[in-house]
Amino acid sequence: NRRITSKKTGRCIVFRGLDDPAKLTSIAGFSRCFIEEASEIKESAFDILDDRLRGIEGIKIIIAFNPVRKDSWLRRNYFIKGKKYSHITTRYKVTYKDNEYLTEQDVKRFEVMQRVNPNHYYVFGLGFWGVPRTDNPYYYNFSESKHLKRIAHREPLPHEKVVFAFDFN
Repeated sequence: NRRITSKKTGRCIVFRGLDDPAKLTSIAGFSRCFIEEASEIKESAFDILDDRLRGIEGIKIIIAFNPVRKDSWLRRNYFIKGKKYSHITTRYKVTYKDNEYLTEQDVKRFEVMQRVNPNHYYVFGLGFWGVPRTDNPYYYNFSESKHLKRIAHREPLPHEKVVFAFDFN
């Protein structure tokens, strides 16, 4: 039984997965729907859920997610002015800096993330839309002043080998 019911009010929270949206039948009598990690579901699954919520005026769907991809259906439908649901959407941006329950260690992890993987920090730390990631993290950490200053500014002699090594971890 994936349900928690308040003994005092009789109101309940029902937990459902969207692993197979076709299993969802008419969902009547619910005033709120909360979707966690919405960036992990397909737009078609959301559309089925949205279509099947009914029976009460003023139903609200609350979506929580990390803005992982700039080309996401969430951004396209809810954040670009004039698109599908942008006109009826209230948006809140919350970052780790707003979380009063983080420990010092949690905050330090974000600070390290900022140096080690700026793109990851940009998305998961600051809540900006991510750029589809290539499998080349070196690119995100490359700094011309940091990495090119050690390169000799002369042409190699014909008998010298030139070796380039890249660690993509």
